Amino acid sequence: MRAKVVCALLLGLSLGLWASAGTADEVARWLEEAHSPELAVRLRALAALGESGDPRAVPPLLAALHDAHPSVRECAVAALQALVRTLRTAYRALAQWLEDLLAALGGRPAPPREPPVRLQRI
Repeated sequence: MRAKVVCALLLGLSLGLWASAGTADEVARWLEEAHSPELAVRLRALAALGESGDPRAVPPLLAALHDAHPSVRECAVAALQALVRTLRTAYRALAQWLEDLLAALGGRPAPPREPPVRLQRI
């Protein structure tokens, strides 16, 4: 039970981090920290990866499901659930944007573009 509370707290804290962060460098750091020997570092990284919306988070989160420490396994499940919610929201927004774009085009494809001019060597 304590591990669930800790993971929930870390997930909540990572929401604040995600709102102000989540750059490629930070995600890369979280991917590395997900394999840290320090429990607190691993938990923080997994929670942040769950909120990142980055598909690269899937392999370390799946690997964490087999961690020796039960709190890491529980945190990995919570992080995967958060990642699913984040990705679902992002893809739903993208799909809506594309539908709006198609509607603006009247359901017709854009006119073909001229192929780029290729310069020949003389």
